[in-house]
Amino acid sequence: RVDMKLGSDLDKDKISQLIEASQYITSEDAAEIHSQKQEGFLNLLSDVISQLGFGVKEFVPTLLNIVLTLCEHTENNRIVPGTEAGKSDTNSDADDEAIDNTTPKKNRVGNVRALCFRRLSDIFIKFSSSFDFTDYGKRMWDAL
Repeated sequence: RVDMKLGSDLDKDKISQLIEASQYITSEDAAEIHSQKQEGFLNLLSDVISQLGFGVKEFVPTLLNIVLTLCEHTENNRIVPGTEAGKSDTNSDADDEAIDNTTPKKNRVGNVRALCFRRLSDIFIKFSSSFDFTDYGKRMWDAL
């Protein structure tokens, strides 16, 4: 981890360390970040891409890695633990109560996932002519 103090200037070495560290972010790391912060980051990223555009081209691999990690995290959390994908739910009172308790979390996961897709789309549209996404192809499809 990089130690950063408020008010200190970020020099190129610290920026390089942060970029390097971002390459090792995992879905488990993303689970430790509150979904509201994830949403905030993804909303801010929209402004960064639209306002700064090609000024952030050198950071596309870093941004893409972070967005894909968040997307993988949401994919891992889409299915409620204890249920199987595609299995029809019964309408018992216990099942209804369990669904009611997970609805806000599921909504947050869905919001983050939708924002991830939007940011991926923004990145593809903005940088498709100047960045080769080939190395990220398999990971992108797996995250979907």
